[in-house]
Amino acid sequence: EDRGIYQIIDDKIVLDAARKKGLEIREEAIQDRMDEIRKKYISEKEFVDALMVDGSTVGEFRNKIKEQMLVHYFIDMEVRSKIFVNPQEITDYYQKNPERFLRPARVNLDSIFIPMKDNPKEALAKGQEALKLLKKGKDFAEVAKQYSASPSLGIIAKGQMIPEIDKAAFQLQADQISGLIAAETGMFILKLKGKLSEETVALEQSKKEIQNILFMEKFKVRYQEWMDKLRDQAYVEIK
Repeated sequence: EDRGIYQIIDDKIVLDAARKKGLEIREEAIQDRMDEIRKKYISEKEFVDALMVDGSTVGEFRNKIKEQMLVHYFIDMEVRSKIFVNPQEITDYYQKNPERFLRPARVNLDSIFIPMKDNPKEALAKGQEALKLLKKGKDFAEVAKQYSASPSLGIIAKGQMIPEIDKAAFQLQADQISGLIAAETGMFILKLKGKLSEETVALEQSKKEIQNILFMEKFKVRYQEWMDKLRDQAYVEIK
């Protein structure tokens, strides 16, 4: 709750500083943003009614949007635009954090899921029926269409699923079908389509992700410093 109060105070400090600099937001930009928000409502009446629930008029709401846009624009101008992440920093981060770019072993699974609901006996019987059909050589996709309540699990990383499924899935060979696996919610039958070994994601593929991580780290520090300065100025002016 305190965070919310401080955020409102910070926004007001940023807004006052932006106004002192004489910054303005174009009326067309405010109108575009208003139209974007309006589109989320079925009609103008529903939009106005939603504002009234918040105790706001269209004029007041427009003003709020204008203030928000001014705050964002000023932060972009004063903080974001001054942040630069150079290629060497990206390479260094990649080399210093190898565990972040290690992709665990994965399996690609076809699956049949029969929910337990309130009748475990019925789920077990259905699971055994489905398994029997598969053992007779019936196509997995056909049996899944008939018995499964959920789509196939698809690509799953090691440790992502419940231990019973994890263990069974990683013991299967290609095209092998598991037995019935009992989980808390129901019965599973798995078929292994393929395995993907543990691998390290190459630097080239990780650049965008690292760029974002480093940018956010720098942004937090720079924003904090900038905000402290603005707060000090505002405090001096109040005194």
